[in-house]
Amino acid sequence: MKKVLSVKENKSEQIEIISVEQLVPENHLLRKIEAAIDWDFIYELVEEKYSADNGRPSIDPVTLIKIPFIQYLYGIRSMRQTIKEIEVNVAYRWFLGLGFTDKVPHFTTFGKNYTRRFKDTDIFEQIFTRILEECIKHNLVDPKEVFVDATEVNVAYRWFLGLGFTDKVPHFTTFGKNYTRRFKDTDIFEQIFARILEECIKHNLVDPKEVFVDATHVKACANSKKSVAETVKKE
Repeated sequence: MKKVLSVKENKSEQIEIISVEQLVPENHLLRKIEAAIDWDFIYELVEEKYSADNGRPSIDPVTLIKIPFIQYLYGIRSMRQTIKEIEVNVAYRWFLGLGFTDKVPHFTTFGKNYTRRFKDTDIFEQIFTRILEECIKHNLVDPKEVFVDATEVNVAYRWFLGLGFTDKVPHFTTFGKNYTRRFKDTDIFEQIFARILEECIKHNLVDPKEVFVDATHVKACANSKKSVAETVKKE
């Protein structure tokens, strides 16, 4: 029996009273890291590099260190991209102690501070090594490779999907199940995806030379059409 085609209500402009704290899953990696590490050791290490009674207010040194840590942890390719990710990722904001509307430091901030305060010292290396050692000790990160799916806490992704802050994100198996039940042995999915990419390319939104997607289902479908049954004579 076929299911009724349902069109979901778009809640992206819905106003809700909710805090950053409420949006970060209890089992999120950054929560575990925050609970495992006492970040106060950073203040002691950098104390001599800051003036106690004059000059402009500085960015909290713990925040300054946490930003490149996020970059390492999630394999983000540049500091510029890291700042863009922090702007829309609720978990990153929570980890840095930022609210929804707090401004994220400019991407050049870390480089400038590193040059002014940590150049010709090993302070940054001491701090970063200590943090990684604690994370590895508590089995929180794999020093070789650390990547996660941030869909649940990325505000931009939620907006694009028409989800409100509290709407549940579909389970990761949902696409595969729907593809098998509805699109198997058809080219409907390929038609849809091709149309979307064509529109994006036409409007110069993506570079056709560098488009990476999880194409497991598409590739499997394509291979089934290209396969040729052959009888091989056994020698």
